[in-house]
Formats: sequence, C-alpha cells, structure tokens
Amino acid sequence: MSKSLRLLPKNFWRREAIKIYFTLFIVTFSYVGLSAQTTKSILFNQSSESAEVPQGKTQSLLEYISTSDNNPVSAQLKAVNPANQVPSWLLVNNKLLSGISYTTGSEISFTFDATNLSIGTYYATVTASATGYTSAVLNIKLSVVSGTTGTLANFKVNFQNSSPVPPSGWMRDFGQPFGTRTSSYQGSGNVYGWIRRSDNTPLDLTTNGRNRNTPSDVLLATLIHMQGRDVTNFNGTLAEGIWQAKVANGNYTVSVSVGDGSETDSKHSINIEGIKAISQFVPTTSVRFKSATVIVSVSDGYLTVDAIGGFNTKINWLTIKPYTGKRPSVVAVNPANSSINVSANTSISTSILKLPNRE
Repeated sequence: MSKSLRLLPKNFWRREAIKIYFTLFIVTFSYVGLSAQTTKSILFNQSSESAEVPQGKTQSLLEYISTSDNNPVSAQLKAVNPANQVPSWLLVNNKLLSGISYTTGSEISFTFDATNLSIGTYYATVTASATGYTSAVLNIKLSVVSGTTGTLANFKVNFQNSSPVPPSGWMRDFGQPFGTRTSSYQGSGNVYGWIRRSDNTPLDLTTNGRNRNTPSDVLLATLIHMQGRDVTNFNGTLAEGIWQAKVANGNYTVSVSVGDGSETDSKHSINIEGIKAISQFVPTTSVRFKSATVIVSVSDGYLTVDAIGGFNTKINWLTIKPYTGKRPSVVAVNPANSSINVSANTSISTSILKLPNRE
C-alpha cells in the first residue's frame, strides 16, 4: 500500500515560533505584574530617629507606621541593641519591644526612659514585621545628656561700648572677659563675657564696642566687633572673640541680631551652640541688619556664640529664654516612605501634619 506525504504549509514553523514567543512573553509579563502587585511592605515614616534626653528624665517621640497597600495589619515590634539584647530604655505603651503587637495605619509613640542610664549614646534597631509583608526597620539613637541643674536662663543682652544705657529689661555687654558680671546694668550673679577663639582663654574686647548713634534704636545703633582682625588698621583688639554665658543645662530659644548702622563691610555669621543662625549676611545701604532665632540644647553649662565662617561680624543683641515646646513634624506622606517604582515627576504631599499648638 502506498502512503502519501503530507506537506506542511509554507512558513508553518515560522508561524509556530511566533506563537510560542508571544505565549512566553504574556506568561512572563503576567508573572512580573503579579509579583509587583503582591510585593507589600510595612513602612515607618523615617528610616532613623534620634532624641536627646536629660539624665533621669523620659521623653516621647512620635512616628507613623503604615503599609504600602494601606490595609491595617497587626505588626510585631521587636528592638535590639548592638549586643542583640532588648533595650530596657525603649518602650511602646509602657512595654518593652520584645515582639509586641501594634496595628499599622496609626501613630506610634516611642518612649525613651533615661531614668537609670548614664550620660552617653545608646542605639537600637526596631523591626516591624507581619506575614505577607516586607519588614520595616527603624534605627534609633538616644543621647543622654546632663540634666538641668538649675532654673533655665531668661535674659536679654545688648552689645555696646560702655557708655549707653541699655533699654529697660536689657543687660549690657561692653566686651569684658568671661566672668561674673558686677557692673551696672548687668543684673545680679550673671556670668558671661568673651573668650579667645584660639585657646578659649578669657579675652578683653572692651575696645571693640561701638555706638554709631544710628538708627535711633540703641539696640541696633550699638555693636561689638567679634572679628577685629578682618578690619584694616582696626582700632581695637584684633583677636577673634567667642561669647559665652553660664546657664543651666536645657533647651533654649535664642535670638540674635547682627549689623552696623554706618558700615557695610562685613559678611556676618553667627553660630549658637554649633547651630548656624546667620550665614555670611552681606548688608547693603538699604538692609543693614539681620536677625534670626534658633532652638538649641545646652549640656555643658555654657551657651556659646561664635562668628566662625564670617568676616568682620558685628553683633548687636541677643535674647535667651527657655524652650519648652515641641517642633512640628510630618507623620505621613504620599507617596509613602520607601515607595518603589515612583516616577521622578510625581508630586509629594502630606495628609497628616502634627502641629504642637494643636495638641
């Protein structure tokens, strides 16, 4: 019996290869898309947080814990220190973080307890985990500082030469070396004055005070040269000065003004406790003065003001008062922190802003 040979259509194998290719492409694309959709994460608002707490005190810090799919889940919170032990100074709801449960989609308050801690720095890593979610990690740094040893300082200082009478409620500084102040208009028992930048020894800047008699406000008409060496043929002390005041440890709101009613030959810079308050302000004939306010923490018993980074800086006045408030903070943003596959052109917004004056 004879058998006939069946011929395949032209381009049969080419068409079959194309079908196989597209089948594999669709399967692969579906798998990748499914993987992207099923990758879910627990999120903290920040990847790291830090706090400075006086020895013997406690302090709370607010964070926000959420999920990438915005579904509330019960997360397990664990914390370890560098020795892989649960830190006794870190609490949530008065509980150690040894696997406690916490529902996402809400604020979370961490309590730092420095009651039994020595002065120093402490670290912990907090992990939030839940089945089906990538864990979130929060690195925490706690700095325990010397506790407040007295009443927080609250005073105002005008920098000037020795002649003018400062406004009511203001003390005067006319360049005396650091020490106990006993002159008129210097209060009672106050310790402040000038030290040399190069070696921190007491420095006499009494020849660096000026009264320009303009503007009419004596707080702006008067000043002290902090960097006399920057002036050609300067009539005063050339050494650069740093101002210090002896105060109780704690947090302070400090305001400061720089400028000169007659000259514009400066790049004024002021740093308070290492925090930049004014950076290279260049005055003009229309804008001669600049002021700024910063919040600082004193832990060594001395509030320090320097002009590092400036040129011929001239200080007018300074106010110091206790700071007891809390700073505003963002507790949730959109897109969420640690989001992936987000376009570079995507706008960022916040839906939850913690305002201290609303508490």
